[in-house]
Amino acid sequence: MTPRYSSELSRALLKSALECAWLDHGEMMLEARFDHIRDAVLGVPRDGFLAVVHKGDPNYRQVSLTYQLVQCGDDTWRMLTWTNYYGIGVGTDSRLSGPVQEPPAGLVTILPFTTSDLPRA
Repeated sequence: MTPRYSSELSRALLKSALECAWLDHGEMMLEARFDHIRDAVLGVPRDGFLAVVHKGDPNYRQVSLTYQLVQCGDDTWRMLTWTNYYGIGVGTDSRLSGPVQEPPAGLVTILPFTTSDLPRA
């Protein structure tokens, strides 16, 4: 998987999570603290990552999405999201360029991307 494709999938996950957050929080999601999420969704290049579970569950017949709005120590915010599409787990973060903790070996692949990997919007 190329860095560009990883970035596009990350953007798609953030877009889905932003839409869910809008349903949950309404106009709060229009605040400037979430501008970076909208920028990412619109294709502004950023450093980031996509986490993909190695082995899916072929018996999982649902689609789920969870997100968490996390306040960082410097009064900025980020959105962590995790999805499960028919047994395939995929996650990303709106600000971080890698996961906070290294995932257990052999379970998850971390696919990083940087602004130098991506075309300008």
